[in-house]
Amino acid sequence: VVLLGVVLMTALVPLVVFGALTLGDTREALVVSQQEQQMHLAAAAADRVDSFLEQEGREVVKLGESIGILSQERSSSAMRFLAEFLDETVILVRYRPTRGRESRAVAQGLVVDDELEQWLERDASLLVEQGASHGPVSARDAVLSGPFTLGPERILAVSVSAPLQRRGRLIGVYQQVAVFQGVWEEVSGSVPPPMRLFMLTPDGRLVAKSRGIELEAANRIREREIVQQFLGSRGRSRGAKTYE
Repeated sequence: VVLLGVVLMTALVPLVVFGALTLGDTREALVVSQQEQQMHLAAAAADRVDSFLEQEGREVVKLGESIGILSQERSSSAMRFLAEFLDETVILVRYRPTRGRESRAVAQGLVVDDELEQWLERDASLLVEQGASHGPVSARDAVLSGPFTLGPERILAVSVSAPLQRRGRLIGVYQQVAVFQGVWEEVSGSVPPPMRLFMLTPDGRLVAKSRGIELEAANRIREREIVQQFLGSRGRSRGAKTYE
């Protein structure tokens, strides 16, 4: 009987330990796999938004070069060709000369609030203060502001500004407000439940979230340690953290 008991104990103890180690290893592997999947999805979403913003920036710089030539015409003529730049994505365009009155075209139904006006003027003033570039305008980066929301529908948008030069002299700034609500819906829809997606500004302000998340809970995302680390980095970074 004693021998049988020893055999049973000897056989059972390794089994229990092996089982515990296997479950632990499996759990750790699952956590790592989930973290890698979440980082992949987050990186893909960020790359898609970045791609849209970079494209808008390139287009604004190119348009700025063209407007620099066309701006020799009168303001009324400038207003006519500015309106041609409006489409389903671009909902406001503005030509702000260094001297004289501005020209703009706005999509029907868009209400430009004071905050957006201040952002546009701030970015225009920044480019004017920087002055003309010694090289081609295309070599300069566009100034990007946002993301922010517009109207009661809280449509996601950004503003993009580029300098206008003629014969090496700064003559004004071209600006446009571009909507990327469709891009956000595309990337947020690509994240399967129960994963959730949030978009924050560099200072941590929440501007968008996956559907079905209460606003109060979404606003608390900034308190997460990993989000604080990202905000503190002031740049592109990636990481994952497990929460029980």
